[in-house]
Amino acid sequence: LPKYRGAAPIEWAIIDGEKETGVTTMYMAKGLDTGDMIEHSIVSIGDDDTGETLTDKLAASGAQLILSTLEKLENGTAVRTPQDDSLSCYASMLNKGMGDIDFSEPAEKIERLVRGLQPWPCAYTRIGGKNVKIYGAKVVSREDGIAPGEITMVTKKTFAIACGQDALQITRLQPEGKKPMDAVAFLAGNKLTAGEHI
Repeated sequence: LPKYRGAAPIEWAIIDGEKETGVTTMYMAKGLDTGDMIEHSIVSIGDDDTGETLTDKLAASGAQLILSTLEKLENGTAVRTPQDDSLSCYASMLNKGMGDIDFSEPAEKIERLVRGLQPWPCAYTRIGGKNVKIYGAKVVSREDGIAPGEITMVTKKTFAIACGQDALQITRLQPEGKKPMDAVAFLAGNKLTAGEHI
């Protein structure tokens, strides 16, 4: 706080491309997360952090912070720092529709969406007419003149899909009705061709 108030601050911090987040202890107030702040801890967001891994990091940091805050409340040294409302934004609830990948968006933005929406609701697309959840991807460059949503490259180990800017190389995914797998396993059972539009 005060930046992310609402239902899903962890996930939105990743989706928005923040480099750090944190935990804040605060006094209760009538508004949504608007109470005076007591203490806060800062946690870095790694390039491979997902909503799940960042939640774990924040839980560990928060456990230490609450002990510190309780001690200060007990001995009368806790402070009250009003929040600057102008710095805040609303971290809205997640929904399944958010995961529908729009490949006209830049690959960097989609890659953050993939990480931020784990473990739920997960980013997804359709490949070969079937829904596929994307669990791992990285941004790679692509040639000009390739339409977003077009497969730009296929090897035995991975494949890439053109985006509005750059391309998204898929490393881990879950086909409909199957368990999550790496791209190698997926390609062993699914024939993809460069130039194909998903």
